[in-house]
Amino acid sequence: MIGKILPHRNNFGPLSGYLLYGRDRQTPERVEWIAMRNLDGVSPEVAHVVMQAAAKLSKRVQKPRQHVIVSWAHEDKPSSDQMLSIMDQALADLGLSEHQAMYVAHNDTDHSHVHAIINRVHPDTGKVAKDNHERLKLRKSLMRQEQQYGLVKTPYKSRGHHPQRTFSEIEIAKRDNSEELVRLSKDRCLKLRESLAFTFKSAGSWSSLNSMLKRRGYELKLSGRGIRLTRGLHYAKMSDVLPPKISSKQLTQRWGRFADYWNKQNGIKPLRKRKKRQKKLETQRPRQVQSMP
Repeated sequence: MIGKILPHRNNFGPLSGYLLYGRDRQTPERVEWIAMRNLDGVSPEVAHVVMQAAAKLSKRVQKPRQHVIVSWAHEDKPSSDQMLSIMDQALADLGLSEHQAMYVAHNDTDHSHVHAIINRVHPDTGKVAKDNHERLKLRKSLMRQEQQYGLVKTPYKSRGHHPQRTFSEIEIAKRDNSEELVRLSKDRCLKLRESLAFTFKSAGSWSSLNSMLKRRGYELKLSGRGIRLTRGLHYAKMSDVLPPKISSKQLTQRWGRFADYWNKQNGIKPLRKRKKRQKKLETQRPRQVQSMP
């Protein structure tokens, strides 16, 4: 199974209309079934109105709508009850079991999938559900349920394990004519922080640090205004792998700017700075102020 959590939004109506009637509002036949959670007696057509009203219980949340999609492999043919059970458990693992939700299953693809439109604001307490590590929680929930129901196991890399590149990363790759790089996961960075701790603590300069890292298959590279630890087509920000009590600022104070070391190693001449114009006040004659009669 593959689970997706789309970016939070503020309006429930547009998504509800798309799920029930299609993008052109003329394909309601693609809806296989609909289920409601914590919306007793509410019809699907007005569910978005009820959720929008309940979202106003929280004054601080700006994007109360959450959209979760669960898709099954082509080989899997889950029943509607099994799809409901899996989605219920997924929302429970996300801490959303008591929140208002509408499930909509579609039959317009060759694989089974179900959407869930959820109100992040609790209908009774008005508290907003926490969204920290929500994608990781969903991924772990689906992996556990795959094993529980004997479903086809989806490769870990297909679950959105590699985050999308930011705009700045894309522009840097274009400028350097480099291949697409993949950022290391948080778990991998934590392991590197432990394994490379002695290397960072025992180095005496940028040169010695890079030499020690190269012997282990890694290399420090300048990227924009930051520093990256690279290995092949994988990278991590240096700040993500530095051991505790050591920061980039401390290393810069000890060894100087990494950019200066990098430019020197790669034969890049620094740009000349414009000389500031200095005014010699001591040589200027004092201005004589003419007194009025």
